Amino acid sequence: FDQKVLNDLVRAFPQVISIYQNINRNPKAVLLGKDFRLLKGKPDLEDAIGPFRFKISPPVFFPG
Repeated sequence: FDQKVLNDLVRAFPQVISIYQNINRNPKAVLLGKDFRLLKGKPDLEDAIGPFRFKISPPVFFPG
């Protein structure tokens, strides 16, 4: 990744909570790999539905 691009993204979109890099080592045509690397921000998001609170991370949001 390019650190300048990352810094530009953070400045342009301050409302973004997390930026991850996905690493796909699979030579087959799959959309996402299994490895997620946190580049900036919080490791997960929090959401609530009624009284229930959930922590959402990339592997949960993008199941493989």
